[in-house]
Amino acid sequence: MKNTFSKSEFTKKRKLIMDMITTVFSILDKSGKNTKYYIEKLSTLNDDQFHKWLVGFLEDDKKNFYLEVLPYESEPTLVEIKKAADYLKVPLEEHVYFPTDGDKEGAIESNEKVVCGYLLIKKMQQMLEKKNTYSINIDQRSSKTQQLTRDDKIARITDLESIALTTFGANEALKEFLGPRGDDMKRKQQMYKKVMEEGAITNQELISDVTDRTTLNTVDIYFTAGGIRTDLIDPVTMEMSRRVDREDINKENVK
Repeated sequence: MKNTFSKSEFTKKRKLIMDMITTVFSILDKSGKNTKYYIEKLSTLNDDQFHKWLVGFLEDDKKNFYLEVLPYESEPTLVEIKKAADYLKVPLEEHVYFPTDGDKEGAIESNEKVVCGYLLIKKMQQMLEKKNTYSINIDQRSSKTQQLTRDDKIARITDLESIALTTFGANEALKEFLGPRGDDMKRKQQMYKKVMEEGAITNQELISDVTDRTTLNTVDIYFTAGGIRTDLIDPVTMEMSRRVDREDINKENVK
């Protein structure tokens, strides 16, 4: 697309564009590094080059401006994000509509405006490419918790991966990773036995029992040693503790 503006008109529009870019980045990045980067990048272009860059930028949806910051050092606050959005006249909140039984015409509007934005959902790349591929052995385990350790800990899923699987609703995967492939040694032996005999097994065939979880038993023992009863393993112990507390209170009230 050819530049049809006069020299003075284009200079004026170029200044408006640069002012918008530098203002937004100055709000979002107090260090000034991002502002400096775009000024140096765009100020070296002559008018024809700037027009070509602008046209290419507007025609390609994949091109965008990127904010590079250091966490806890130069990342923008919510106040600064809102200030930048207000400057660009981009609403951060709006009423949303919830279809009833898939009926778009009968959608219900939210009473209040809610925060809206993009939700980036990424595949569990590390779990897909490493934990299900590279972990051949699962023999090296902690004697206290039976969790995988040392060279075999690559097959162990982290807290963040557990949260991600919960968010995805991958309940069956969680039962497997945190059950027979985790610290449930009894289910692990059942799984191996069934696979050796019949070649496969499903989660439904493994009856989960919380009392067989090594980690929970270890934690429960630590609490018990500290004089604290829990219901991690046996709910009855917590009820017993409550009953004793109630009896002590009643005795104290009688006195």
